[in-house]
Amino acid sequence: MRVLIMTAIYPTRENPAFGSFVRTQAEALKRAGIGVEVLVLKGRNRKLIYPKGVSQLRNQLKWGLFDLVPCSLRVCWHGWRGRNGKYRS
Repeated sequence: MRVLIMTAIYPTRENPAFGSFVRTQAEALKRAGIGVEVLVLKGRNRKLIYPKGVSQLRNQLKWGLFDLVPCSLRVCWHGWRGRNGKYRS
């Protein structure tokens, strides 16, 4: 199984506690034998991070086959187009 985790909060050198629970979950999944890839959305304007993230997600889905893409309500609200061309949330 392969999982793509899309998040706007993830630890950095400057702020190692920021979103540390996301990193902890990703590491736990890896230890369980699940393939995990983390897509960290970056930007200063919090209102634009998720709409821009949809295009980043689409690009990621073109190149990787994922069984699960957990997402927050904001990302699901914007939706993403699956391989069959239909929107999914």
